[in-house]
Amino acid sequence: MSQQARHVLVLGAYGFIGAQVVRALRQEASTEFMRSKARGDAALLASGARVTILRPGLVIGQGAFGGTLLLRMLAAVPVIQPVALPKTPVQSVMIDDVTDAVVAAAIGRLPTGVYDLVEDTPHSLEDVVSATRRWLGFRPPRLILRVPDWILPVAARLADVAGHLGWRSPLRSTAIAVLKDGVTGNPLAYRTATGRSIPPLDQALRSISVGREHRLDARMALMMPVVIATLCLFWLASGLIGVWQVESAAKLLQVAGWSAPLSKATVVFWSFVDIALAVAILYRPWAGRACLAMVAVSLIYLISATIVTPGLWADPLGPMVKVIPGVTLALIAHQMLEAR
Repeated sequence: MSQQARHVLVLGAYGFIGAQVVRALRQEASTEFMRSKARGDAALLASGARVTILRPGLVIGQGAFGGTLLLRMLAAVPVIQPVALPKTPVQSVMIDDVTDAVVAAAIGRLPTGVYDLVEDTPHSLEDVVSATRRWLGFRPPRLILRVPDWILPVAARLADVAGHLGWRSPLRSTAIAVLKDGVTGNPLAYRTATGRSIPPLDQALRSISVGREHRLDARMALMMPVVIATLCLFWLASGLIGVWQVESAAKLLQVAGWSAPLSKATVVFWSFVDIALAVAILYRPWAGRACLAMVAVSLIYLISATIVTPGLWADPLGPMVKVIPGVTLALIAHQMLEAR
């Protein structure tokens, strides 16, 4: 293996949840995640290898995952602008500048060392959210809602639970704990080595073309938890009501000529199918298939009911008609889950 290839392999990156350079190097960071980064950096620097460590701040680019997606979701909230930790300092970097630094390090144009890839001047998190909202082209908010700090631990706990179920949330406890310390670094070393500064946030945003797809992606990401929760509650309620009202539901089948035992068994079976689908959609690896299963089960209900109890189509409460929006929502959720 060549020395240059070895050099490329030991490049490091910190990502959205920040540089915190001085504290990390002293291995005094507030989370085990950042302390593990510091231990890794220290081990590399003590190894004698040609090491270049790059620590990006908030990475700005066309795509959005993790923290940048969270910013776009917040910016997409209509009418009001919620923001937590509004005074938290944040320094950003364009994804193009990160790739340029990686290439420069790989070909030897960037001297070995530790570099914070951040703009010169930090912004408050509230200003970053506002800049993102303007960049996306959403209307200015009528009200800025500064979320109290005590809500963050609650949101973090819920996000941690969602993480155990396979959902990737940027609001998990570790991310929030690090964010409280700020997404900051010292741009001096990189500016001295390259003779240039990382462009500021406003300039970085202006350099990225924004279109309808960016606004749609932000809105869909904002709606994703609502859609999943709605489908879960809808199917859970359907199943629980079926078990609770098994006698009433079975009578509809008995009127069509089914025996009492078979009618009750059928109602109970499909009620537990509904409950199982409500649980399955909460587990991220199964969520997409659960959506398709919801569509399939709904079609089974519609076809079976049309054959056995066609009069339900004329029911003034419209139980058959109301299945169709549920099918549509499940299909939409399936497409929303195809994030990557």
